[in-house]
Amino acid sequence: MIRFNSSLLVEYDIVIIDLNGTFYDNFGLYDRSLQVLKFIRENCTFVALTNTDSRNKEDLMIKPQIKSLGLKKNEIYSVVDHLYTLIESGVINPVCFTTNSVAKRLPKTTRTPDSVVLGDVRDLELPSDLNKVLTLILKGLKFYILQEGHYYESENGFELDTGAYGLMLQEITGKKYEILGKPNPSIVEEAVKFINQEMTNKKVVIIGDEVNADVKVANELGIDSVLVRTGKSRGIDLSNLSYQPTYWLDKISDLLDK
Repeated sequence: MIRFNSSLLVEYDIVIIDLNGTFYDNFGLYDRSLQVLKFIRENCTFVALTNTDSRNKEDLMIKPQIKSLGLKKNEIYSVVDHLYTLIESGVINPVCFTTNSVAKRLPKTTRTPDSVVLGDVRDLELPSDLNKVLTLILKGLKFYILQEGHYYESENGFELDTGAYGLMLQEITGKKYEILGKPNPSIVEEAVKFINQEMTNKKVVIIGDEVNADVKVANELGIDSVLVRTGKSRGIDLSNLSYQPTYWLDKISDLLDK
């Protein structure tokens, strides 16, 4: 496995970057994140692809870390954007259990629900809303979760994330969920379309901190990946990974090294 650098980066036609855990965490930007993003913007065609499932695009853009990075709306594609796209195109017609931010921008439809989507639970009434999700799954609706994170670190300490509740419901019902965010290949393909690009015959790389999301989806699509050992891969042993990345970095600022 090779250490990644800026010389390798500029060889790619399309660069897909993760955000939380790669460029920042819940407490602020990582060292030299601004310089790295500036280099990527000046030298590459890129899109930021995030599994953040708590905010719609407008609310995501006012997140302090996003504002500090200076990212633009047309540079970010999120799992929430993907959910809206799937509903608008008629691929799914779900009953959604999400945050208020996500719910207020959900596309309106009169079609009969065919699925249930579970996202960030912070605005839900627990356990009553989870009981509603359980009931819909047992009635035969297809079960989706927005992302598979099991926990995250907040100012209040560690808190259960969407994937933890998804696992619980999957175990109880025996109905396997499908993830709409990474590592689902379709969200990567849609993110590339979002910036008016196509992946066919293009050299593409994904840069991120999650083995089971960023690296896994890259392997499934047959494209390159860079595992950054921050965020959920902080200090991870590169010799014992469930999915092998093409390259690695200790931190995103190391990308600027030659």
